[in-house]
Amino acid sequence: MSSLHFIRFYFVINFCLSLSVAAQEPTLILENARVIIGNGTVLEKGTVVVSGDRILSVTKEPIISSSANRIDASGKTIMPGLIDAHVHLAIPMVEDIDSFNVFISDSLPHVLKEFLRHGITTVRSTGDSWPYIGEVRDQINQGKLEGPRIITSGPVLTYNGGHPATTVCKDNPLCRKLVTRELSSPEEAKSVVKQLAEERVDFIKFVSDSLIYPVSLPNDIEEAVIQQAHKERIHAEAHIAEVSFVERAINNGLDGLVHPPKMPISADTAREIGTLLARHHVPYTTTITGYIFFSSPSKEAFKTEGVRKREEAISRFRQMNDMGAKMLVGTDWFYPLTKVSPNLGPGAMTYTEIEHLVGGGFSEVEVIKAATISSAEALGLVEKIGSLETGKQADILIVDGNPLENIEALKETVYVIKDGKVVFSQL
Repeated sequence: MSSLHFIRFYFVINFCLSLSVAAQEPTLILENARVIIGNGTVLEKGTVVVSGDRILSVTKEPIISSSANRIDASGKTIMPGLIDAHVHLAIPMVEDIDSFNVFISDSLPHVLKEFLRHGITTVRSTGDSWPYIGEVRDQINQGKLEGPRIITSGPVLTYNGGHPATTVCKDNPLCRKLVTRELSSPEEAKSVVKQLAEERVDFIKFVSDSLIYPVSLPNDIEEAVIQQAHKERIHAEAHIAEVSFVERAINNGLDGLVHPPKMPISADTAREIGTLLARHHVPYTTTITGYIFFSSPSKEAFKTEGVRKREEAISRFRQMNDMGAKMLVGTDWFYPLTKVSPNLGPGAMTYTEIEHLVGGGFSEVEVIKAATISSAEALGLVEKIGSLETGKQADILIVDGNPLENIEALKETVYVIKDGKVVFSQL
């Protein structure tokens, strides 16, 4: 098929899909509210019409329907569901498989519901137990389990003895086996990526970080990982600490950074990295809350150093963004944080991340975009989620107040709708 014929075919298919959606009857009508569509448009008084699991229309006009359920959202804001672009849902903190199975069956469902309760309707799992996290993803997609949409890399690819195999998974063989794939050669890297793609991971994540543990990923293995991922038609995303290795990976074809470079870096370096990210269309994920927490050895250090680290990092984010880099909102959440503070719980930590970014100088508009449509684009899901537009999945958050003027309104969750179904209601 020629490129011209393909383009014509694409538009015909999309036109037919639009007609199909338009022919459907409303099943849910959200009305009389401010509507943040997510594409830059805001309706001060609008209506979102849902049919089944899809958005039928977004309009200023009243909708007549005798059969649809209605939610009067007067005084509230309707917006796309939020996306947390960096979480770890199922890293074993136990050493035996029976205890881990209990976590998966008993604790993880509560975690998933907590993400939904906070308005996070999609998460990107950037390193979790495989194949367990894939099974959870599929159960959610099949409607057998309630939770946010999961996009997952499965295990983390690292060099033999690297992070997280000998750091997070230190002295825990089960964690090391399920969460990591340790690579020793380019040939092994290609084989592992091919196998994971066949097992249906959504993307590949690799680590090159000799700051956490003095083992980084050699260039020939990194090249093999990225090239094979692209051959399998999936993204290669990375945790890379050192600036020089960030530059190398981007030149090798990297698709995204699940963290920014390790702070502190100079303003000039931030601008150089931002320019490179923008030129190659490589987004980065903020994870500022995780950075503050994991780099503070004690509660006292967290209190005294937290604000300084936040301001330092966010000023560099601003310089990177000024050069055209695209920012995604992500937290680096994992289960043990739930026991540390309510602000670090599932979903609550996403709010904390957003508050850090706004408190550090980003506007509410910029941060909401980073947590919705920008993340959807980076995850390859912008045709499906990220904004409230006809034909997209009905992943919708209703909050009390106006988060475009006061980001605290995001905490006032009234309704969460995923795939057209109300999965949380405060009323």
